[in-house]
Amino acid sequence: MPIFPVVNGVEVLMAPPPGYTVNFDHPQQQHAILAYVLSGLGMTMSTLFFVQYMYVKLCLMRACDAETVLLVLAWITGAANHGLMVSSWVVKTLGVHVWEMSLDKYNLFNKLMLIASIDFAIFTASSKLSLVLFYRHLSPQIWWKRCAWAIAALIICYNTAILFAVIFTCHPISKHWDVRMTGGSCGHPVGIYMTTATMGIVTDLVLLIMPIPMVWGLQMPKRQKIGVIMLLFIGIGTLLTAVIRLTLFIPALYASDSTWDLSPSQVLM
Repeated sequence: MPIFPVVNGVEVLMAPPPGYTVNFDHPQQQHAILAYVLSGLGMTMSTLFFVQYMYVKLCLMRACDAETVLLVLAWITGAANHGLMVSSWVVKTLGVHVWEMSLDKYNLFNKLMLIASIDFAIFTASSKLSLVLFYRHLSPQIWWKRCAWAIAALIICYNTAILFAVIFTCHPISKHWDVRMTGGSCGHPVGIYMTTATMGIVTDLVLLIMPIPMVWGLQMPKRQKIGVIMLLFIGIGTLLTAVIRLTLFIPALYASDSTWDLSPSQVLM
């Protein structure tokens, strides 16, 4: 079993730098309040839109299809992901230095991150598939429907591959979170997260651009067409957030003080 440093009678992943006063009861923490505020605002807005959609779909249109089921799954997994991230700040496993938490708490951090990664793959797939199924009804043309199904197949394939890669990158699986374990092996997660981010950005861009030809072909004044297209491109904010998060996230994976350095990228979840 690896020998870890002990600070004030507590086993930690690594020793603090010289001159740092460790306080396990009240550790230094960053981004906690910001994470609570942004998560609260994000979940409030998404819940309002979700409830509005469900009211129209179920109460007015009286229709429950695959698109609706996928959106429900997306909302549930999205809420769960927010809950996992916020709980990481609440229990002080995120935004805290690794030398200012016990080794057991660091193992909890790893476990929460693994569950969040699995949940995020399901959320991404279900939300994007729901949108693709909605797009499918925009035109009766065969080529359009084939494009929609092709994009749906891409989303299913890459998210399934990422899901299995995340789960089975460590053997045994418990090595994901148990740093005391001496046997087994783990691949470096950078490749998985790079693929996840890249494919997410690419599919987001495709889903933004995809409906533009259909909108442009509608029988409406050009000014209204441009307005609808500009409304679609509000979603460019999602792309920018994903790119910024990627630039923060990847370097943090190489950091020795990962619980501290991962905090900025997780705020953008």
